[in-house]
Amino acid sequence: MRESSASPLVIRFGPFEADLPAGELRRQGLRIKLQEQPFQILAMLLERPGDVITREELQKKLWPAETFVDFDHGLGSAINKLRQALGDSAENPRYIETLPRRGFRFIAVVERGRGARAPAASAHSPIRSVAVLPLANLSGDPEQEYFADGMTDALITDLGKISALRVISRTSVMRYKDTKKPAQEIAQELDVDAILEGTVIRAGDRVRVSANLIQASPERHLWAESYERDLRDVLALQGDVARAVAREIEIKLTPRQQAQLGTSRPVNPEVYEDYLKGRFFLSKFTREGEQKALGYFQQVIEKDPGYAPAYAGMSAAYQLLTNFSVLTPNLGISKAKSAAAKAIEIDSAQNEAYSALGWIKMFYDWDFPEAEKEFQHAIELNPNFASTHEGYSMLLAARGRFDESLAEMKRARDLDPLSLIINTDLCAVLYYARRYDLATAQCNTALEIDPNFRMTHLQLAKVYQAKGMYEEAQTELLKAWTPDRDPDTSGKQGAVPELAGTFGGGVVVGFTSTSLRAMRKAYAISGWTGLWQKALDLQLQQRTPWSYERAVAYANLGKKEQALHWLEKAYEDRFMLMIFLKVDPTFDALHPDPRFQELLRRIGLPP
Repeated sequence: MRESSASPLVIRFGPFEADLPAGELRRQGLRIKLQEQPFQILAMLLERPGDVITREELQKKLWPAETFVDFDHGLGSAINKLRQALGDSAENPRYIETLPRRGFRFIAVVERGRGARAPAASAHSPIRSVAVLPLANLSGDPEQEYFADGMTDALITDLGKISALRVISRTSVMRYKDTKKPAQEIAQELDVDAILEGTVIRAGDRVRVSANLIQASPERHLWAESYERDLRDVLALQGDVARAVAREIEIKLTPRQQAQLGTSRPVNPEVYEDYLKGRFFLSKFTREGEQKALGYFQQVIEKDPGYAPAYAGMSAAYQLLTNFSVLTPNLGISKAKSAAAKAIEIDSAQNEAYSALGWIKMFYDWDFPEAEKEFQHAIELNPNFASTHEGYSMLLAARGRFDESLAEMKRARDLDPLSLIINTDLCAVLYYARRYDLATAQCNTALEIDPNFRMTHLQLAKVYQAKGMYEEAQTELLKAWTPDRDPDTSGKQGAVPELAGTFGGGVVVGFTSTSLRAMRKAYAISGWTGLWQKALDLQLQQRTPWSYERAVAYANLGKKEQALHWLEKAYEDRFMLMIFLKVDPTFDALHPDPRFQELLRRIGLPP
C-alpha cells in the first residue's frame, strides 16, 4: 500500500529511525544532523535491506555528472559521514557492510512503519536482540543443575528460530551463571536490547518456569509470567515462553516460525532427562564430556527411537570426538553423518542436523557446493545458531570468498560474543585473508576473554610469523604448545601422544617442559628455523604420524620436497585442515609447484 503524505514512511533499525520523505535521521526520537547525500545513500540501502547497492547505482542516482575520480572521492566522504552518524565502522559493521569494488549492503534488521517514534522518555525502543540468562535452579538439589541449564538452552533454541531477533548463544550466556551483575551491565557487555531471566523448579514430574523480560536501556521491567506443566509437556511450555516474548516485543512471527514454536509432542520424562544430560555434557567440549554425552544420547534413542534431537546431538558428539582424535575419521564421521541423516529423516526442521552435515561435507567429504547448501538451509531454519555461521564462514574462507566469510564469522561472534573458538576462528579468517594487523587485534581480543586458550596463542603465532615478527611468534607458539598438564610428571618424554584439538586455526599439540626448554634453547641459538627443526625432531620421535603438522614444519623450514610429501600423506588421511591449503600463507612458497596445484584440484579447490 502506498504511504500517504500525511503519514510518511519511516524505516526503523536499532535505536534509529529514518523519515525518508522528510530526509531526517533520528536516534530515540532526537534528530541527528546528516547531509543530503549521506542520507540519500542511507535511504537507498534501507529500501533494499540485505541487497548489494552497487557503486554504479549510487553514481547513477547521486553523482551522474561526476568523473570517476570525483565520484570515488565523494562516495568515500559520504559513506564516512553516514557511518559517523550511526556510530558504525567499516571493520566491524553493525549496519553498513562494504563489499570492495562492488558496493554496500545494509545488514541490520529493519522495521517499516508510519509516523515518527515517540522519544525514549515516553516509549521503549524496539527490542531486536536478547540474551537468555541461565535459569536459576530453585529445586535445592545441585544434581538438578543440568535440568536448569538444559531448559535455558531450549529457550535459546526456540527464540533463535525467530529470524527478526538476535539471540545470544549458550556459550556466552553461561558465563553469567550465578552472576550478581545487574541486567543493564550484562546487556551492555553482550550488546543486546533486553535480558530474559528467570527460575525453574522441578518437583517429580511437574516443572515450573518463571520468566522476566527486562529492557536494558532505559532499564525497565517489560513482562513477567509463570508456566507450570507436566514434564511430558515441557516442549510446549518452552514454545509458550518464546511466543510470549515475541508478542511482548512486537515481533511478527512468520508462518514457519509459528509452526516451529507451536508444534510439540509429549515426551517421556526419562527420555527428556537423558537428553538434557547429554546436552549438558556436549557443551563441555572435552573428550570426557563428549563421551558422556554420547552415552546419554544413546540411552534416549534406546527408549525413544523417534526422538530426533538426540540424533542431532549424537552427530555433534561424534564429530567432536573425531576432532579430539578419540575416534578415527573413518569411524567417527561415518557415524556422525548417519546420525544427522536420521535426525532429518525424523524431523526435517532439525537445523542442528543440517549444520552438522555442513561441517561434515566441508571438512571430511570436501564437497563444498553441498556443504554450502546444508549451511544455508540450517540458517533458514535457525538464523541464530552461531555454529552454523561459523562453519559457513570457514567454508567461504577456504574458497577465498573473504568478504562473505568475514560477514558470516562476525555474525557468529555477534551471536556468541564470548566464544573462544569463534573469536579465534575470526582471527584465522583474517589471517587467511592476509589482513594481519586486524588478525593481531582480534587474537588479542580473544585472549582478553581467556589468556590461557592455547588455540588463540597458536593462531597469533601464525600471524606474527606472517608479519616477520619471529620473536613474538616463538613466544606465542611455545604458549600454544604448553599443555594443561605436564606429561613429564608421568615419565613421558617428547610430545604428548595425542592432539588437544583441531579447529579452523590449526592443530594444537602439547610438549613436555623438557621439550619446551629444548626448543627455547634452539631458538636462542638458531632462530625461527632452529625452533622448527627441534619441533620436527620431537615429532619424528612419536609413533603418531601427524602428517599435516609435519608438512607445516617442513614448509616453515623451507624444505619443499618434504612438505609436499607430507601434504600427500595428509591428503590420503583426508585431514580436515587441508581445505585451507589454498589460502594458508604457510604454504605460499609451494604454490608455483605443479604438484601443489594438482593437489588443490583434487581437494576441490581450483587454483
